[in-house]
Amino acid sequence: MTGFKISEVAEKSNVNIETVRYYEKRQLIPEPPRTRAGYRIFSLEDVDRIKFIKRSQKLGFTLNEIKQLISIQCSGSGSSDGRYPIITSLTGGDSHE
Repeated sequence: MTGFKISEVAEKSNVNIETVRYYEKRQLIPEPPRTRAGYRIFSLEDVDRIKFIKRSQKLGFTLNEIKQLISIQCSGSGSSDGRYPIITSLTGGDSHE
């Protein structure tokens, strides 16, 4: 199983590990798959989503409003490359550097 450990996601997203856990608990990011040993394995999409959440907060959105934005975005209008345009625009589209 490939992906990122919670510490790597936190570092790439510029948040602490507890923030990642909190977003998962609040269902702002999907529950990631786990290894046989029980470690969470996150994807680049999870990093993008966390960056989106933090940028949205800086713009004044509450976590409840952000959750609604994510819900709207995930229910349709995904771009042809599988990335979501709202998330891409608010993260600056540079999360994979």
